[in-house]
Amino acid sequence: MATRPNILFIMADDHASKAIGCYGANINSTPNMDRIAEEGMRFNHCYVTNSICTPSRASILTGTYNHVNGVVTLASKINKHIPNVAKHLRTGGYQTAMIGKWHLGEGSDHEPTGFDFWSVVSGQGAYHDPEMIEMGETRYEKGYATDIITDKSLDWLKKRDQDKPFFLMCHHKAPHRSWECDPKHAELYTEDVKVPETFDDDYKNRAKAAAEAKIRVDTDLTYFDLGLAQPDGGSEVGELVSLTSTLRKIPNPEDVTKLRLIDKQNGEMFTFKTNAELRHFKYQRYIKRYLRTIASIDDNVGRMLKYLDDENLTNDTVVIYTSDQGFFLGDHGWFDKRFMYEESFQMPFMIRYPREIAKGSVCDDIVCNVDFASTFLDLAELQKPSYMQGRSFRKILNGNTPDDWQQIAYHRYWMHRDAEHNAYAHYGIRDQQYKLIYWYNEGYDLPGTSAGGQPREWELFDCEKDPLELFNVFGQSQYTEVAKRMIAQLDDKMREIGDEPEHIPGADGVAFIAAVSSTGVLHALETFKQLFYLHSVSGTAGVYCNLAPVNIRDGPKFGHRGVNLDVARNWFPKETLIRTIDALSWNKFNRFHIHMTDAQSWPIDIPALPELSKKGAYQTGLSYTPQDIEDIQIYGIYRGVEVIIEIDVPGHTTAIGFSHPELITAFREKLWHNYCGEPPSIRRSFAQSFSLFGYFPTGGGVIDARDYVLDETVMSNDTAVLTPLIQKFIDHSHDLVRKAGLVPIVWEEMLLDWNLKLGDDVVVQTWINSASLDKVTARGHKALFGSNDFWYLACGHGQWFNYGDDTFAAHYPFNDFCSPLKNWRLMYSYDPTANLSAEQAALVLGGEVHLFTERSDPSNLDAIMWPPQVRQEEVMWSGRQDSSGKNRGQVDAARRLSDMRERMVIRGVKCEPIQMAYCTQYDGDCTW
Repeated sequence: MATRPNILFIMADDHASKAIGCYGANINSTPNMDRIAEEGMRFNHCYVTNSICTPSRASILTGTYNHVNGVVTLASKINKHIPNVAKHLRTGGYQTAMIGKWHLGEGSDHEPTGFDFWSVVSGQGAYHDPEMIEMGETRYEKGYATDIITDKSLDWLKKRDQDKPFFLMCHHKAPHRSWECDPKHAELYTEDVKVPETFDDDYKNRAKAAAEAKIRVDTDLTYFDLGLAQPDGGSEVGELVSLTSTLRKIPNPEDVTKLRLIDKQNGEMFTFKTNAELRHFKYQRYIKRYLRTIASIDDNVGRMLKYLDDENLTNDTVVIYTSDQGFFLGDHGWFDKRFMYEESFQMPFMIRYPREIAKGSVCDDIVCNVDFASTFLDLAELQKPSYMQGRSFRKILNGNTPDDWQQIAYHRYWMHRDAEHNAYAHYGIRDQQYKLIYWYNEGYDLPGTSAGGQPREWELFDCEKDPLELFNVFGQSQYTEVAKRMIAQLDDKMREIGDEPEHIPGADGVAFIAAVSSTGVLHALETFKQLFYLHSVSGTAGVYCNLAPVNIRDGPKFGHRGVNLDVARNWFPKETLIRTIDALSWNKFNRFHIHMTDAQSWPIDIPALPELSKKGAYQTGLSYTPQDIEDIQIYGIYRGVEVIIEIDVPGHTTAIGFSHPELITAFREKLWHNYCGEPPSIRRSFAQSFSLFGYFPTGGGVIDARDYVLDETVMSNDTAVLTPLIQKFIDHSHDLVRKAGLVPIVWEEMLLDWNLKLGDDVVVQTWINSASLDKVTARGHKALFGSNDFWYLACGHGQWFNYGDDTFAAHYPFNDFCSPLKNWRLMYSYDPTANLSAEQAALVLGGEVHLFTERSDPSNLDAIMWPPQVRQEEVMWSGRQDSSGKNRGQVDAARRLSDMRERMVIRGVKCEPIQMAYCTQYDGDCTW
């Protein structure tokens, strides 16, 4: 392998290409940015997938569209556990750093991951003396933000491991609103800047969204934006930006001669004779402040390039300059971004890599920010992971555009009518000549959105004939075929990336589904399919649902709807777990809890402790590798099912004794079910299991005090002696879980039997009966329900739960653990939140169905799990009662479940039958 390049990724915030010299800017000078293009390649058609800061950054980092990475609005936050390009580069041998503006959420759940070093501005960040969070610690820096971010970047470069290639993301705050410059640039641009030719746009021939947006230079800039003192007062001083803001917009009074604006830095006063003069002042004040912040970025880009020159790294380093999206510089009378119109949609993108890119190259191919991650990995000679949706454009850098390169860019803006900007939700595509936009105008209660319902509209622009996008030609006869072709391409693109369309391609025979996420669409499709099952009609053999047209609003009663599968008593191949995830998704479960370890075996490979599975699994090959776990987890993500694993400690750890007998008390003592063990280094076994999950169950069920009588360090079964020791153990393990940014889950025994003090964040999982749920929530803990009386799938199969080996053992006549009422057919008798107060019920996150596999293995798993779990999910999704308040029952459910069972069998899941085929054809005859 040839020497792999360093990658220096410099990104500004809101930098329009029209404010960069190499893009033909005639309003400012950017010699250092221009140098990157002169010595490399400039892209003319690089586009953003969602023209707003946070979602764009998520797509760049993950190589996925926002409906996949979950960061759809400015108020969204990234889940730090999802994979990203920095994690892959670091695993592949790169030293990685993230310095500057992160803007993907704060706190341990959302901090940068995949980076050896990170130091980021807090939130939006301040221009002067910014607060920064460095490796989790808050710091206060003195100086100007652009200089500080560059200083930290250069310092890291100087101190890094010189034997490794580096990947540095240097993210500047500038030129984001409120455009505060470095004092040394305060006197730049004293002459008037040319006003864009579309500044006086009247928004005719466009969708309503253009006229409704609150991003006009003339009416929506605030005193703060322009560095002016905001006077005291109410609406007469100016309109509030939003009801939750104290910032006011600069007014346009009828008698403008009475208006006085004051520079808050030097006290200079501005007066006006006409409204046109005020309008001119606002634009010039805005654009000059904007351009002055860019001057500092250009200076600091020069510092970075000089470092590479001085260290002889120029030829070995890929240097990129870009922005998280474009920006309106008075175009159409606007500032800000958000829209799919060209000035906002287009990102500047210049790249230099002397070993592969010819000097002065210009690229007119269409690329997108979702392609960046794949390209980084390609340049690093690393394989692109299957979850990434972008495509590497490395060949384009060499001047060899692939024949099958898609000359299409997709954009979707989700943040419908946010309180400040009032930009409408839309999506669309652009090819080399045309741009199609669909304004679907719905917020779907996403963070930061407002109510929708505005009329939906199409726009079509001919970008060759109308590069300023002033004339919407959708609906014009000469563009009919173009519109059809573009809509078909839009449908194809949305299908390719898994984003569900809001538009209806036809009027008749169409079902329209709206959801707040791609997972919601999957659930809606299942709901839709379940409407169509066989109904009996007097005198006929049955008909399918004929309710249409009908409107259905559906959603889950409980947020956590899970299945707990034990894979330690019996081992299940990865393919079986994958099939189970499919079945869970079809039935709208969203959690797959894998009870990974127990007394019987240790079937997970922990690289730091390889002997655990080498000797603790039933045999070689009957364990899950880290790659297996990642594959299972990613497969679940794309089907709306979160996979979490449980390493059950401190009980149920006898299997550790096969590899570390010195660490286990009462190893192989009889009767085996009375004894548990003490685990080895949980720090190592936990740490290598953390990276893929949002929750981490640490177990804690069925601890038998008799073990500790045999422990030479304890020699007691007195709870007064044992409880403080178990408390210390749990505190230690939960600290590890929290440091990994995860949520600990424990079995109910930790709280109810051992009376441990658990953190407020800990979720307590009950499994015995409803009384347990009452006790847990009464103590103020979030809880998951799951009664072993009705929701314990192991009962009713295989041998008796009878520990005696006499023919007529003590439990004769075989009233074992499962008798007489532990029967899944009675599941509708179980009301999870019965007798709970409203405050207690609010703590119930949801529930799980449990299958401990004493009597299950891959040969019968499908039949044992399905369709019993269909009923349990029905309780978690729709509740135990129907819409009339009537309790659901076995007979009432039989038709639905039989139909669902047939659907699952067709899909390859071998469910057991609910009833014979006769009953499905002659409904009502099988109630005996």
